[in-house]
Parts: sequence; C-alpha cells; structure tokens
Amino acid sequence: MRIRRSPLVARVKGVSVYLFDKHLLATNLGISAGLSGIGDAIQQNYEIVKREDSKAKRQYDFRRTFNMSITGVTVGGVCHFWYNWLDKFLPGRALGIACRKVN
Repeated sequence: MRIRRSPLVARVKGVSVYLFDKHLLATNLGISAGLSGIGDAIQQNYEIVKREDSKAKRQYDFRRTFNMSITGVTVGGVCHFWYNWLDKFLPGRALGIACRKVN
C-alpha cells in the first residue's frame, strides 16, 4: 500500500529544499533575525504585563526589537560561515561528529 502525500506537504518540501539548498545564507539570516525579534517582542510583552500595576507605564520599544533583529542578522551571518567551515573541517552528520562541532 502506497501512502499519498498531500499537495501541501509536497509544496512545503519544495520550498524548504529551495530555501535551504539555493539560498542558505539568506535563509539563515532571516531565521536568526526573526527569532531574535520574536524573542525580544515576547520579553517586552512580559515586562509590560509584569509592571502593569506600577505607576510608570512601560511602552513597547520598537527600536529595541529592531536592534535585536539586526543583532540576529549579525550573529546569523557569523554562525553561517562558522558552521560551513566546520562542515569542511569535520565532515559528517554522525552523533560523535555533531558533538565535536558543538564543543
């Protein structure tokens, strides 16, 4: 019995292959910037809710989120080239190789 994949799954796989094979640097930069920005947004919302009862109302700082996203782009670029170099220096995907890359 053969399992049929849905067209949505096939499309998502095609997009991921396109992004991670042909545009890896841009994908890594986008993911890193997005995660940094989302992380800062969550943290700021937590800080606002935590200080809800204080007299000084805290407002959301869009500049801070922008700066964190730019930091994410910088770190994402450095990590992209670092891990590409590690892949050439320590080729393979086995658990032992992955542990050596992380250490």
